[in-house]
Amino acid sequence: MPPPHGQFAPQQAGQQYGWYGQPYQQHVPTATSGLTIDASYEWFNFMMGLLTTPKIKINGQLVPNTRWGENNIPLGPGTYHVWVATPWLFDMGAAQMTVQVHQAQGLRAYYKPPAVVFLGGALGFEPQKTPGMLFVWLPFALVGALVLLILLLALVASI
Repeated sequence: MPPPHGQFAPQQAGQQYGWYGQPYQQHVPTATSGLTIDASYEWFNFMMGLLTTPKIKINGQLVPNTRWGENNIPLGPGTYHVWVATPWLFDMGAAQMTVQVHQAQGLRAYYKPPAVVFLGGALGFEPQKTPGMLFVWLPFALVGALVLLILLLALVASI
């Protein structure tokens, strides 16, 4: 029975209390059979995060309501073909894998779209690196090398 309005609820030793004198219940994840796909992108692909959501197919069937971040897909025991891509002008960064789900087992997979449109994405059981990062950093390296070359030529010309 809740305490009367304006009075504190009696507290037991060692128990934490939250708002309105209610006992604090810590969220404990339960092991359920299924697959969680953690889809993420790099900071320079922020437009992708604003304009698209990942496209996930399990055994050829499109999973509805996907988003960037965790996508919990309830699955029964069995073998499943998982395909993930990012819809842009076409399905870019497609990646696929086969997973084996056992009774009361929760699996987690990680997906990263590529840095460049025409490359494949990365999908696996460990956090993935973004494919094609060389193509992102290479222009910065070339500009830096060009600036150093101009400074060197200016120094040589002044001598």
